[in-house]
Amino acid sequence: MNLSRFAARKLKKTFLQCQSGMRIELHKKDLGASLFASRNEHNCSQLTQAASKLTPEVRQFITELHARGLKLKAVQDEFIKAKKPLPARSVLANEIARLRRMDTSQAVIKLSELHDLLKQHSTIPEDECKAYVVDFKIADENEVRFDFVVSSKKLLDLNTRSQVCNADTTYNLVWQGYPVQVTGHTDFNKKFHPSAISVSTNEDEETYAFIFQTLKDGTNLALSKDLKQSILMADGAKAISNGFHRAFGSDFTELMCWYHAKTAMKDNITHLVPKEHQERLLQDIDRLQLSQTPAMFDKASVLFLEKYSKFTEFVDYFAQQWLHLHRNWYEVACVDRDIKAPGTNNGLELLRMRKH
Repeated sequence: MNLSRFAARKLKKTFLQCQSGMRIELHKKDLGASLFASRNEHNCSQLTQAASKLTPEVRQFITELHARGLKLKAVQDEFIKAKKPLPARSVLANEIARLRRMDTSQAVIKLSELHDLLKQHSTIPEDECKAYVVDFKIADENEVRFDFVVSSKKLLDLNTRSQVCNADTTYNLVWQGYPVQVTGHTDFNKKFHPSAISVSTNEDEETYAFIFQTLKDGTNLALSKDLKQSILMADGAKAISNGFHRAFGSDFTELMCWYHAKTAMKDNITHLVPKEHQERLLQDIDRLQLSQTPAMFDKASVLFLEKYSKFTEFVDYFAQQWLHLHRNWYEVACVDRDIKAPGTNNGLELLRMRKH
């Protein structure tokens, strides 16, 4: 065996280790074995002095390495190169984790400071691409509640070209621990075009009513244009639809995102339908989703329920949830408005799932 290649393989798999390596290989044709050992001298004394407690000097060294953006393995290697006693891996990992928490921690802003900050950035800028606070609302000191909407004249103008509104909340992006609400519209290439981002302490009807009303009023104030949106694409949350109703009136169609709908259907099918029938049932749901008219969807739904009537628990669930409460998940659910809209919220979902 090539001993140098053996040592190199060992070093690639882990961080720097004792240069003296040993390996036993069993023979295939007999009961014998061969012992392979490198000729390097031990350097264990540098590697096994694992400290359970970190001295101030060691903490400072780790802090400097962390500031350089080094990960755990690279930090261990730097200890070896500097010929410093290497702390135990768990101790080192905990210290790096502590430093990361310090990096991401933020001081909680006071409501008075937030008010001044938002007020400072509320002036409508000349530059159409510059972001500004379209409107904000802060409760009195007895209640920690605030809402603010950020956009630009460019984004507000683009939003007037579509009557479809996509809305959702993301916890992938937070500010002061509060989630961000994203609104906009999706084109037929499934590309999402945001109209605004908002931060609110709550996710209730009041929050979404404020967001939608702010978009409507802010568009008129900044551009002297009316924002008319008659289709809402969301995940079925009543807070979103009720808020939209308060801002744009009752004459709108609420579409159910097909991706969200099918995911929920799959979860229930797994529990309510025998496994051997699940694939066929899902295929029929896909066909149902492709209905080209409301009349076709209604007729196909009746046939679908009859076909799977023996699965009574699933049929009851499907009829109540997807044919009564949230029925607008099929292909042309908004055909009566002579407006075409994408069937999913996936453009927005992809945007909010990105790493920030």
